[in-house]
Amino acid sequence: MIWSYGSDADEALDRAEGDPYVDRMSAPPSPTTPATAALSACDLVAVDATEVHVHLDGAIRRLNRFWLRDNCPSNGDRTSLFRPFNVASMADDLTIDHAAIVDGELEVTFGDGCADRFDIDLLASSCPRDATPDWRPWRADHTPTTVEFRPDLADGPEHHRLRDALRRDGFALVAGLPDDPSATETVSSWLGPIRATDFGRIFDIVTESDPFTPSQSESALDPHTDDPYRYHPPGISILHCMSPCDGHGGASTVTDGFAIARSIAVDDPEAFHLLTTIDVPYVHRRDRSVEQGAAVDLRAAAPVISLDRGGHVCGVRFHERSMAPLQLDADLVDAFY
Repeated sequence: MIWSYGSDADEALDRAEGDPYVDRMSAPPSPTTPATAALSACDLVAVDATEVHVHLDGAIRRLNRFWLRDNCPSNGDRTSLFRPFNVASMADDLTIDHAAIVDGELEVTFGDGCADRFDIDLLASSCPRDATPDWRPWRADHTPTTVEFRPDLADGPEHHRLRDALRRDGFALVAGLPDDPSATETVSSWLGPIRATDFGRIFDIVTESDPFTPSQSESALDPHTDDPYRYHPPGISILHCMSPCDGHGGASTVTDGFAIARSIAVDDPEAFHLLTTIDVPYVHRRDRSVEQGAAVDLRAAAPVISLDRGGHVCGVRFHERSMAPLQLDADLVDAFY
């Protein structure tokens, strides 16, 4: 089984939502399991009316007054939505009156009278930090993370190791799945609900004499990201090999698009600028319904390489076979191609 990040103009959003669907979304950050948790050391560095500076996990973190007040544990539980606190209630001149490390927790007193304590480990996992990518580029000699399939894998250490690999490397392997579609459903449930598309809920990729999509043909496919003609392409594909092909061919290849994007940024900044600023149109049209697909006309446009607000690569959308005719100024056509 291979899981890989797909192209997405809003890859960061897709990763947060964790919406996988079989045939082609992304894993949310994995929590640390009690078995592997390590206590975070925290030292108070400086305090003024607007910020608390702490030395946390080897770096200085600047904790803003509004961010701290908004995230006070006494405000309620965000995850359950039972949160009576409203950010609109914070005064524009909110101040930090006092801060100290007390019994291993950060204690903060605010000018509005609120006094609260922050768990250091929870603070370390959620406090603002430099917006640096948490993925790791790799090349052809990369050894992917492999996890053995077990129906009860969810929420155990191996589950979190798998999710960490997805975030860090963009793909991982799950070995030992039974030749049963229910196993595909089980693996998907570790990340989130399956999202149905025009190919249905689960798409069976089999060789057809009269294929209606290139994945059903005997032709090799070049590296690409799936479904670029959707506004929000998938962030994770789950490919479950139930019956290997006879003879030659059929191998799955995975390419690190983020690493390629970073290489282009270094080696050819002009090309990187074009690929991050020019919207490429994609189209997918099927005039008639087929056994595994409805009639569709899907269109979307986005740059090949997407950047987040910090200028870091956050998505790749590339599928040459589904590109519609480019609408470019004549002066840009040569450079783009």
